[in-house]
Amino acid sequence: MDGTLQSRLTVLLPAALGLGVFAVGHLLLPPAAPVRLSGSGMVTPPVEAAPEDAAAEEDRAPRHYLQIQQNIASSIPSLGGIVQVQIALAVREQDNARIAGAMQESPADVLAPIQEALRVQAEKAADLAALHASLPSALRMAANARLGTPEQPDPVLEVLVTGLLLSQ
Repeated sequence: MDGTLQSRLTVLLPAALGLGVFAVGHLLLPPAAPVRLSGSGMVTPPVEAAPEDAAAEEDRAPRHYLQIQQNIASSIPSLGGIVQVQIALAVREQDNARIAGAMQESPADVLAPIQEALRVQAEKAADLAALHASLPSALRMAANARLGTPEQPDPVLEVLVTGLLLSQ
């Protein structure tokens, strides 16, 4: 095969395959929802009214993610070593400065209940996968217990486990 023909096939073949896959996918997809014409002749898709509740409003609120720089560690004999966890806290925009300030002023005070929650969850967990699955909600409850106020009892919306290591 000629060098230029081979280079053209190398470029065109993936594109042709991609178009073929797109075409097959397009044929297999269900039809789109029907649309209706408004009085102005513009096409408008049907809109379902979403229930307005506090949880839905909370999900749409801007979030800030605070990466906790310190590893949270606990010795876990049942798992055969030391578990180290790295986390980030998802907080509301209005709580960001207060929580970041608390982390800077006294990180040990903020992390102590989170570390205790890690220890308790690790003792209950049968394996590392079970521990990983149980940590976000348990750590969120511990963080909210420490960082919550009467006006805002649950400032931490989510705890993200960004690292999990078992060292033996």
